Amino acid sequence: SALFQDNQGNIWLGTSAGLSCLKKNSDGNYQRVKLAGVPGNYAFTAITQHLDNIYFGTTQGNLLIYNIRSKKFSNVSLVPGVVINNLFYAKNNLLYLSTAGKGLVEYNPVNHQVSQRIPDHKDLGKIYQDKWGLLWIQPEKGIIKYDPSNATYKLFTQKKDAEAVTIDATYQVFEDPY
Repeated sequence: SALFQDNQGNIWLGTSAGLSCLKKNSDGNYQRVKLAGVPGNYAFTAITQHLDNIYFGTTQGNLLIYNIRSKKFSNVSLVPGVVINNLFYAKNNLLYLSTAGKGLVEYNPVNHQVSQRIPDHKDLGKIYQDKWGLLWIQPEKGIIKYDPSNATYKLFTQKKDAEAVTIDATYQVFEDPY
């Protein structure tokens, strides 16, 4: 399931039963909106937004794109049969998908090119981008640092060395302001 607030203040709910939107009224209250044209019968797992598009990941590897201006959905089959765990729209204007089965997938919304970036780590979770543009990705164990500028990555796990993280499982990444 997924929960997301868009830049207009609306709340989007992605669940195993489908997709819902709670529209924020001028008085600050929310009202459920009927969504017309949602393709397929999907369970939704992740939501993010860039400009006029809201992106929804599904348990079937599809990416649904909702255009706020046209109020229309489009459907892109990116990684068929694979759960999209997380979506992240990066500073380089590419959409990154962490998946359960195909690792990290990069999607270019302009030319619709799809590239698999971290294939040997199959089950990935949350994605965070730091101030230098590096992506930090949650694998099953440790943490992955991915550099989108040259498509390289490094896995940090619990080892007894100078570059080790202190725990084996990562649940959240936070960057301090310094």
